[in-house]
Amino acid sequence: MKKLGLMKQVLFLGMGCCLATNAQADQYLAFSQNDKEWLYLDSSATKPVIEFFDQSTGALTHSTPLAYDPARQLMMGFTPDGFKLAVLEEAGLSIWHNQTGKRLRTLPVPDLPDSISKYQPKTAVTNASGTAQLFYAPKRKQLRVVHTGNGKQLGHVDLSADPIALGMDTEGRKVAFVIPAATGGYRVQIYNLYKNQPEKSIALPQVSSQTVFSQPIVLSQDGNYLVWLPYLIHVTSGAVQHLVGANRATFTNDNQKLVVANAQGLQRYDLATGVYEPLNAEANCQTLAQDINPTQTLLGFIQRCGQELLAITLNAQTGQFIKRLKLDRP
Repeated sequence: MKKLGLMKQVLFLGMGCCLATNAQADQYLAFSQNDKEWLYLDSSATKPVIEFFDQSTGALTHSTPLAYDPARQLMMGFTPDGFKLAVLEEAGLSIWHNQTGKRLRTLPVPDLPDSISKYQPKTAVTNASGTAQLFYAPKRKQLRVVHTGNGKQLGHVDLSADPIALGMDTEGRKVAFVIPAATGGYRVQIYNLYKNQPEKSIALPQVSSQTVFSQPIVLSQDGNYLVWLPYLIHVTSGAVQHLVGANRATFTNDNQKLVVANAQGLQRYDLATGVYEPLNAEANCQTLAQDINPTQTLLGFIQRCGQELLAITLNAQTGQFIKRLKLDRP
């Protein structure tokens, strides 16, 4: 495999990269830029609406109805500044304003499939701030990196087979992907875009067909670990661990913990000791969406517990619990 030269300087602005999920990518959460509001969107609703909730009280303050056609468009999530949405259309990647629902611009994306609504992966795969977005071009079996500010193609990676999962590191220097191995089974591969060369190839245990593009590959900021649920992988040693029952996961910024959502609620998993620590969140709740705030200091999760929606806030550096708040929906 080879890759065209990547631009050496990239300005980073956009969508969070570092949260893995086994859930369907239809529901999204964002922090507002000033961390005063939650933005919540269920794009699978008949008439999708962005709901704005006060982070101090949980009260619904206002909402933005969206003119969204799921047959012709694909919602790819919020940008982390809390101002915009990324929507894939026939013309390319469109950026919509969250307060008005208006389209701000549309960026060309090479070799999109004919059926945009069925494009995979559904959720945007980007660097931590989101100006470099990773797309898969199935006709050419290529990964393509597109600058979300100006639409320029920054580079591409040629693949030997169709991938079933994609990921990008926080700086946009590396991409990860899962493809069938030549000798059978699957391997996760890490490719260094700046050095134009593969960096690591790790064999995976049995992979179910249901996992195809069901969640992104997420790399820790120090590059020592990656998670592709249900697997946690130590990059240097190649050791693969099964995170039983996990359906959401994100690394803390100190690279020491993995916040995991499972049937026991939200837990911190210590990467060094392998010990789970329960957080102050209810068990047997469905985790719907998650996000990290623009300053990378807070982690947020939306959970449905019975008929209630709860917002959980954690310290992004350590994963420590901060607060739990009921969202007051009409």
